[in-house]
Amino acid sequence: MTSEARPSIPAKPQLACPACGSTKARSIAIGAGLLKECVDCGLPYAPEYAEAEEIYTDGYFSGETGAFGPGDTRHPEFREFLDFVAHHRMDMIERVTGRPGRMVDVGCGTGETLAEAKRRGWEVAGVDLIGDAVKMAIDDYGIDVRQSLLEDSGLPERSFDVVSATHVLEHMHEGGAFLTSIARWAKPGGYVFIEVPNWHSIDRRGNKDKWFGYRPLEHLAHYSPKTLSATMRRYGLEPVDVRTTCYQFHRQTMSQALHDLGVTRGLGQLNRDVFTVEGAQHGDPCRMPNAFMTKVLRSAQVATNVTKTGVVVLMMARVA
Repeated sequence: MTSEARPSIPAKPQLACPACGSTKARSIAIGAGLLKECVDCGLPYAPEYAEAEEIYTDGYFSGETGAFGPGDTRHPEFREFLDFVAHHRMDMIERVTGRPGRMVDVGCGTGETLAEAKRRGWEVAGVDLIGDAVKMAIDDYGIDVRQSLLEDSGLPERSFDVVSATHVLEHMHEGGAFLTSIARWAKPGGYVFIEVPNWHSIDRRGNKDKWFGYRPLEHLAHYSPKTLSATMRRYGLEPVDVRTTCYQFHRQTMSQALHDLGVTRGLGQLNRDVFTVEGAQHGDPCRMPNAFMTKVLRSAQVATNVTKTGVVVLMMARVA
C-alpha cells in the first residue's frame, strides 16, 4: 500500500523501537516513503501506526476494508494458495518437532494453517480478533478457534508444543511484549513459530514502497533474519531453524513471480518465449511461465533461500 492509497484514519506516532524499546532512531527512505531505523538494534519501523480497532474489523480478510488486509481470501485461487503456504509451513514445523503434537495459532485468520496441521494429526486451537474470519475457520474446517486475544482465550498456559504467529509480529508496536506473552502458552522445551515479511528480501530492495510488506499504519516493524533472530534471543527464545522462501505457487503469473524477485520494470516487454498464455485474470490473458522459465524461477528461489533474501522469514525458536 502506498502512502497515496492510505485511508484517512487517526494515526499515532511510534516513539520507540518495537523490537528493543530504544527511542534512538534515524530516518530512512523506502522509495517515496519514510521509515525509522533503530540506532541500537537496526530494526526499520513505521513512524506512526493506527489503532487495532481501526484496521482489524470484519471484512479484513475479504477485501472490504479499503487499503488494509491481504485481499479477498474467499477467492478459490487465493484459498488454494493459502493451502499451499500452510503445507510448507507445517513441513518446516515438523522438521523441528519430528512428530505431531498440540498447536495454537495466534492471529489464525481463516484457519488454513490449523486445518493443514489437523490433517497431519495435530491437536489444534486458534485465536483471532476478527469475527467473520473466526466464523470461516470454524465453518470450513471445524477447528477450535476463539474470537479473542490469546490471553483471554481460556486456553491453558504451558500446554502447547508449538505456538505459531504468522504475519502477526510485524503488526505489533511492542513486539517484545507480544513474544514474551505468547511464549507462555508453549510447554517447556516447546517452540514459537514466527513468519514475517523479509526486510532483507530482493522483493523489498527492488520494489521499495511497492513492497508487499510496507503497508503504512498496518505493518509497524520490518524484520530480517538477523533482526528477528536477535529479537527472539532478547526475549528468551532460541532460534533453531531460520529460513526464507518466495512461496513459488504453481499458478503464479510471470509478473507475480518476477515481482517477488524485485523486478518491476519492463514487465510489459517480456519476451513471449518465456511464458505461455492461460485463461484470464481481471479480463486479461494470464502470462504463465513456460517449463524452461519455471525451472529458472525455481533456481532463483533456491538462491534466495540460500542468501536469506526470500519474500518471507520463517523461524522456529525454542522456549526455555
